[in-house]
Amino acid sequence: MNDFLQIDPGSPVPLHRQVYDGIREAILGGKLQAGERLPPTRVLAEDLTVSRQTVTDAYEQLQTEGYLEGRRGAGTFVATTVPDRSAQPAFSPPLSRWAKRLPTAPAPAPPARYDFQPDRLAADVFPWDAWDAAVRHASAEHERLFAPPDPGGHRGLRVAVAEHVRRHRAVPADPERVVIVSGTQQGLNLLALLTLEGGDRAALEDPGYPSARLALEAAGAVISSIPVDAEGIQPGEVDAAGPHRLIYVTPSHQYPTGATLPLGRRLELLEVAYRQQAIIVEDDYDSEFRYEGRPVEALQALDDAGIVVYAGTFSKSLMPGLRLGFLVLPAPLVAPFVAAKAVWDSGTPMMEQSALAAFMESGEYERHIRKMRRVYRARHDALLAALQRYLPHVAEAAPSQGGLSLLVRLNTALDADSIVEHAARAGIAVRAATGLYQRPPDRPALLLGFGGISLEDIDPGIARLAEIIAASRRRP
Repeated sequence: MNDFLQIDPGSPVPLHRQVYDGIREAILGGKLQAGERLPPTRVLAEDLTVSRQTVTDAYEQLQTEGYLEGRRGAGTFVATTVPDRSAQPAFSPPLSRWAKRLPTAPAPAPPARYDFQPDRLAADVFPWDAWDAAVRHASAEHERLFAPPDPGGHRGLRVAVAEHVRRHRAVPADPERVVIVSGTQQGLNLLALLTLEGGDRAALEDPGYPSARLALEAAGAVISSIPVDAEGIQPGEVDAAGPHRLIYVTPSHQYPTGATLPLGRRLELLEVAYRQQAIIVEDDYDSEFRYEGRPVEALQALDDAGIVVYAGTFSKSLMPGLRLGFLVLPAPLVAPFVAAKAVWDSGTPMMEQSALAAFMESGEYERHIRKMRRVYRARHDALLAALQRYLPHVAEAAPSQGGLSLLVRLNTALDADSIVEHAARAGIAVRAATGLYQRPPDRPALLLGFGGISLEDIDPGIARLAEIIAASRRRP
């Protein structure tokens, strides 16, 4: 048994557990056969240089679980009821069509000296003291935390969200139409299951959010890629490509171009959707951070027919790891959506919801937004200035009045993926925008984020990126 039973006295695993694990694995792996006799506890203890009680404890646990059996006067044997598993082939679990449509999850990006990834936020100026106080308040809600969660969400948070979007986005929300979700991605997944059958058409912006496309494709939707111009999605193209069951848009700050859909197109899009009897999903992912003029009212504020689902997230305004978002649903969709949410996960964790409700009710959320608007505005302007300073004839940033990233088109023969690769070697994290397009862009483009990089690092980071692009262009 010394061939497969190795004991490490320095391991944190107790000695009796090491004996148990070794014998169990030998039985399941076919090294010990059914009916085979094991050494007496005294003999095995001497061989392993452990106490006899250590081996006795392991044998007793294995007998309790059915791996071994004791025979009076004969000793201890591998149970005859344990089947021979040595010849069993590896199991390959069958996957559904939905599972086969899913992409491989991307690996986390390694740390970088200059991080221009578009999904980073300014953790260095987060109001941790106020958040900690909100968490302590949530911890005091003992009865709520021990009760089954409401699939629709924490009542206090739904009230706070409804008030916030009424005041700042002109969304005619009441708490009964607000549902809290574990991020807007979950909300879109459930909406797809509720409103789409396999083969139904869904319209998406091009370029646009890859995760939205993946969610709808996984649900079996046929995607219409609708071109985006300087004013956002083109309703006439949506009409021509239809009919659709779902239309996904980012009208207030188009992702990734930053375009704002003007009033005329908003009204036309609503007419097209009503004529096609399509649900519009309005993803208002970063409306808090607008740097020019007043925030544009939400598309749902113009919706008289009840066809717009308004989606918001706290991943961009607070922290991505919080995984909290919300939907403001048309009244007929509330009950089926909550029922689907109950089946999906029985409700979003209440601790985080309760803390966020307290954070919003105290006024800390709005104070945080006002502060971060100034912080991000400074970083936004610094990034534009650095691009103009170091890449004046190479980089062209798409006009944008807000958000946390800039779409930067490049006048170079290099492809975006090569630039990303060379930059990564130099400790600069940037993202190619190639994957955001269904139709290949006419020029290579990067999506540069400024939320997670300090103001002081933006200028030297872009200076170094400019050197890398210049050096790459000189390579044969």
